[in-house]
Amino acid sequence: MSLDVLIIDDQALCIEQLSTLVRERAPDAGIRVTDQPKAAAALLARARTDLIVVELSLPDLDREAGVGVLTRLTTAPVLVLDTRHDDAALRACASAGASGYVTRSSGRDLVAAAIAVVLAGGRYFSTSDDLPIEPT
Repeated sequence: MSLDVLIIDDQALCIEQLSTLVRERAPDAGIRVTDQPKAAAALLARARTDLIVVELSLPDLDREAGVGVLTRLTTAPVLVLDTRHDDAALRACASAGASGYVTRSSGRDLVAAAIAVVLAGGRYFSTSDDLPIEPT
């Protein structure tokens, strides 16, 4: 069974880089993309999803509350991508049910590690020093 990933982001370069990281792990992965958080519900209803990667600062997401909506719509892990590290946002996303939180400035290896951990059923939350932590 191939991996199915939903990327919710509005920046083409980031989408391309995330797609590459996923395909390095699973070359036959199915990747669906939307820049509209509200469209994610329809996409989730139509197909099995193994991982959701969502940009936290999308205009229509409503930040952490939007992450909570996603986690209630599916059992797939949600990995949050933020433009800058924010301890309050990290904790709010964890409370909303996200499986992970990394920043756009995180290195390629860290994002790849976060993807691997959440796909394996774990949780990956990076600190401002890019060290994985479990939120308290």
